[in-house]
Formats: sequence, C-alpha cells, structure tokens
Amino acid sequence: MNQAAGVLLALASLALSACGGGGGGDDHHPVQPVVPPPALIGFDVVDSYGVDSAAHVDPLLRLNPYEDSGQFEIYWDADNADDYTVQLRVNEGPYLAGSRLISEAWCGPGLDCDLQGVFFCDYYADFSFSCGQPGSEPIDWPITRVDDMVFELPQRLHLILDLCDLHSPACEYRTQAVWLE
Repeated sequence: MNQAAGVLLALASLALSACGGGGGGDDHHPVQPVVPPPALIGFDVVDSYGVDSAAHVDPLLRLNPYEDSGQFEIYWDADNADDYTVQLRVNEGPYLAGSRLISEAWCGPGLDCDLQGVFFCDYYADFSFSCGQPGSEPIDWPITRVDDMVFELPQRLHLILDLCDLHSPACEYRTQAVWLE
C-alpha cells in the first residue's frame, strides 16, 4: 500500500510541475490597462437664430425653417481614449426610449471627431431634419421626419446626443429642449 501511495505522490508532483504549479516558473500574465469609457463633457446647440446654448444658462432655442434656411449646429466635447459612436436623436421627451435617429458618427483618435465634434443640420418646413459632419454633402445626409410629433407650433421637442463606447455597453447622453417654429 505504501508503494501505491508513493506512486500517486510522484504522479501528483509531476502533474503540478507540468502545470507550472511548482512555484518556480515564470507565470507572468500581462495586466491589460483599464480604459475608461468615453464621457460626454459638453453638448451645445446653436439654433436657427444663432443662439448658443453654451452662452446662456437657460436658452430658449428655436428652430425655424425660414430663418437662416433652417440651419442649426450641434457641438460636443468628449473625454475618451478610444473609439466611440455618437448619435443625434430627437424625441418628444428628454429620454432615449422612442427617440428617432437623425445622424450618427464614429469618432476617436485619428478620426474627424476625436475629443470634439460637430454636426451641421437643417430643419425643413415639412417637419424633418437632416444632419451631417463637416466635409460631407447635405445631399447625402439622411432625412428624419417628425411631423407626427408636431401638433401645434411652436412645438417643444428634445434633441438628444448619445455617446457610446465601441468596446463595452457604456453610454452617456444629454438632452436639449428646442422649439420648432
């Protein structure tokens, strides 16, 4: 019986040393640095009249299809170390659920939008939006209709900027109320 126990002990010792369990091996596993998800630092809207939400505490922002051809601008600042997506959405309330996508961009180091970005947008008389990044042609911008959200003018809607990490489910969004005229 002692001989069988000795054989088992030898086999266990051999198995442990083969697994690196002997304690003397170089079992260095590199630690992957934790990259924080991107954070939305700022979200500003410049309306059809040139009113900038960044310059006013509680701005009354108005989008008018006949004022400056309905043009308005969206700006954002992000704190990021990696690629992220940003979506501009619209909704009746200040929340993502039920919102509609107006435009989106893929941003990050080496791309057109790294720490800062902009969408140039148009608001049309048929209650639709189109937006795109600098350098893109307005003819290529998708059209998002909101006529079913408009019941009387002026109508209050919410622009939503949603920033999401490409490598995790981490997202952050902010809203800005606007009045459609």
